Amino acid sequence: MITFLILIFVGFGNAQLRYRPQEKYDYLTIFKDDQWEKVKCECNAPEFYVSCEDESILQPMLETDYFCFGMTCHYQIIFDPNCPDTYFTVFADYTFQKSKNILSISENPEYGPFFFPSRLIFSPMAKLFVRFDSLNMPHYDHQNKWKITFNPRPAPKKVQINLDLKNPYHLLWIDSMKSDEMITVCLADNNEAQKMEMKLQRRNDLSLIKFYNSNDMTQFVSSLNFEPEMSESTNVFTNSCFTLHQWFKPEPATKSFVLFKLFLVSF
Repeated sequence: MITFLILIFVGFGNAQLRYRPQEKYDYLTIFKDDQWEKVKCECNAPEFYVSCEDESILQPMLETDYFCFGMTCHYQIIFDPNCPDTYFTVFADYTFQKSKNILSISENPEYGPFFFPSRLIFSPMAKLFVRFDSLNMPHYDHQNKWKITFNPRPAPKKVQINLDLKNPYHLLWIDSMKSDEMITVCLADNNEAQKMEMKLQRRNDLSLIKFYNSNDMTQFVSSLNFEPEMSESTNVFTNSCFTLHQWFKPEPATKSFVLFKLFLVSF
């Protein structure tokens, strides 16, 4: 099988690409700052440490955000344990064909949901894993690259709400949420006979509100997004804790709400 030695020119406006057939395809050669740099087609270190002081950037290979075809890379994200009160904004920036490559950011070490391109906030308690798969392709595109940026930030303003048998309901109007506010609703008692149902009534775009299936900003599920072809939608979820976060207050009013309801489990 013919593979390629890839030559990439950067630093002179738009990157230019030259390649020629080789017997072995194991590195990129990048012309940068008036000199050639040879970069092995090897994944970056499998453990990526995120600083709580400065921006941290994960890229597929150690010396570049370009990648080689046929790569399969796994990374475990480790947040600095010296700042337990610091949260992190995560954003994936990519320029590749999603039909040919897979970039998965998840709290599952195997596979998980695609979090990008939305910016998300995670608690330092989140256990994040990144997996990248690139298929072999006959032609190289100089736009094939990606990076994931982690930025430390203060914790959002948190509102804690507990449900019990005396107060088994909570109705949350989305319009009542403030910018950068995190609302956590949990069962007050750790009782296997009790569960909580979250019922969502959507009437507008709720893409700015992120939904986590836990008592903190971990176990990300999705945004409470609005489907363009729908004027109204109802979704129901079940757990013992839910957390919602809103980046900033949208305009106009959403006229949507979430109903949290405690119920007893039948054994």
